[in-house]
Parts: sequence; structure tokens; C-alpha cells
Amino acid sequence: MPNTFELLTIAAYAVTLVTMLLCCALPLFGILQQEGYESRTFLKWYAKKRNMLRTRYWLLALCLVLVTALLGLCFCFLGEFAALIEAVGYVGS
Repeated sequence: MPNTFELLTIAAYAVTLVTMLLCCALPLFGILQQEGYESRTFLKWYAKKRNMLRTRYWLLALCLVLVTALLGLCFCFLGEFAALIEAVGYVGS
């Protein structure tokens, strides 16, 4: 059974990730509205080869994974406090 600290850490991760997801989705909602809520035209726009918005989102995801892995590896000797230090990567983004 997880203790209170672990549950709070998981909740903090969840809140941070939901906030980031909403911030990333707002421009996509604008594009979807411009495309007349047509899913095919929206997906066609999103799948373009030089779509900078898609590239930025992939880079953001890659950076978050790398920073979390690096901080977790560097501070794994701290035990349960390592999860709190890993959250710095999410907050810093």
C-alpha cells in the first residue's frame, strides 16, 4: 500500500500533466475550429511534413522524458525523495 507521500507525488504529477495537456491542446482547438471541425482536414493539416506545432510537441515530450530519467538516475540514492526531485523537470517546462 503506498504511503501518503507517494500518493501526493502521483497527484502532483497528474495535475501537472493535465495542465500541460490543456495548454498544448488550446492551439489545436483553434486549428480544429478553423478547419470547420472536419476531422479529415484537421488530421491532414497535422500530418504535414513541416508542421512546427507537431514538432514542438514531440520535442517537449522528449525533453520531459529525458529530464525525468536523468533526474531519477542522478538522485536514485535518495529513495522516495527522488520522485519529488524528478517533478522538477515537469515544473520547469
